[in-house]
Amino acid sequence: MSSNTTADDTPLFTRERPPEPGLVLLWAGNAPTCRTYAFQARPFDVGRDARCHIVLPESDNAASRRHAEVGFEAGELRLRDLGSRNGTHVGDRQLAEGVTHGFALPTLFRIGGCLFLAVADLEPYAGRTDLLEGGVVVGAEMRAVGEEIADLARHFDTFLVRGEPGTGKERMAKLFHAASKRARGPYVAVSCAEIPHQLAESMLFGARRGAFPGADRDVQGAFEAANGGVLFLDEVGELPLDVQPKLLRALQERVIRPLGTQDVKKIDVGVVSATNRNLRDMARAGQYRADLIMRLAERELELPPLRERLDEIPFLVELARKSIAGAPVAEARFVEACMRASWDFGNVRELIAEVRRAAAEAARKEQPVIRAEGTILPVLASDRPPAPVKESVLPPRGGAEGGATGGVPVEGPERDAAAAAAALSAFKPRGIDDTSLTASYEGNQGNVAAVARELGISRTTVYARLRKMRAWK
Repeated sequence: MSSNTTADDTPLFTRERPPEPGLVLLWAGNAPTCRTYAFQARPFDVGRDARCHIVLPESDNAASRRHAEVGFEAGELRLRDLGSRNGTHVGDRQLAEGVTHGFALPTLFRIGGCLFLAVADLEPYAGRTDLLEGGVVVGAEMRAVGEEIADLARHFDTFLVRGEPGTGKERMAKLFHAASKRARGPYVAVSCAEIPHQLAESMLFGARRGAFPGADRDVQGAFEAANGGVLFLDEVGELPLDVQPKLLRALQERVIRPLGTQDVKKIDVGVVSATNRNLRDMARAGQYRADLIMRLAERELELPPLRERLDEIPFLVELARKSIAGAPVAEARFVEACMRASWDFGNVRELIAEVRRAAAEAARKEQPVIRAEGTILPVLASDRPPAPVKESVLPPRGGAEGGATGGVPVEGPERDAAAAAAALSAFKPRGIDDTSLTASYEGNQGNVAAVARELGISRTTVYARLRKMRAWK
């Protein structure tokens, strides 16, 4: 730092490298994986032939020796089937042989028994071929969220996590507990949706003997039980309106008053709240206290739904399959159908239940594989329109590279730097400088999902750049 530069002049956000688009192999050899392949300056072949740039398993009988050609140009995935026996598939479509098709990223496609995801940046997926961590599947999106929550736990006592059912909200609360200064204290979880209205106050804050009919002994509330640790309030949007002022006081003053006494107790509790409802809309409708929302959401995170965490799905499928005795392996088309389904009713829980059902049915019928046909998966997949995939059919390339036959490209350092730079330029941040990112983050009150939507970048990218903020240090 120069003598006339102050710490305040240091940019809040830095980008250490441009994004590197490429392919992520997520299913091969009837098993999940997470292998990355950067796009090359020139198109390359994929197949079982050892000379291909990406060599598929020899055991994959659905793949041809030279199956397809993959390229990257003008910010698009370029796919060309090379006359394969079983075709190259994007969604429900089989690509015409010898014709180059262009697709916007991200795009999921199937070659033989392998599933590839073309992405704008490989960095979040790199270095991890197995996404299982302690029996839990942790993909790129959730790892970024987890790192952010670990940072939050060191700086804040209260935060709100939003997300659809089954996205992993309690898992994040447990992570907050483990990373916080209260890690050695208790972890207590309460579902506000399951508390009877008339017992809500006593279950949260406790009650003294005789406080209400049937109270024949003192009752310890959840806040007192969690003293010195972390309290997880699931479905906090279901909390009765008349109990909300008492919760507000507990969060503001860190004291509770059990029902049936005027005495107050000091508490030292971290509070994680979760909901899949829009609390601000509820406040506008008079169903929730706005001042309580401000206390619950000192910081707010929105968990991505499973349909945005495609790298996790093959591993979840395999975990669920293995839980069924005698279940056969899953075919690639079944896994692909799982990756195209919406799962918006229960996300991970919904996926696990459906895979277990399909695996049990396949085992009962003694099928060699778990097939997509005859399951609910294609119906689910059709409920949700495919991700906006811009497709174009391109003229055949001329010159030494042209023609439908093409040659097996040479691996190694043979790259056209200018062409590679031009391809990568399509993914440079679109005018998102330090000031814009800071303003968006502050304007959205730390809601990373809202920042990502506003700036048109992924949540993973926002999280990565947030970790560079001096405010967290």
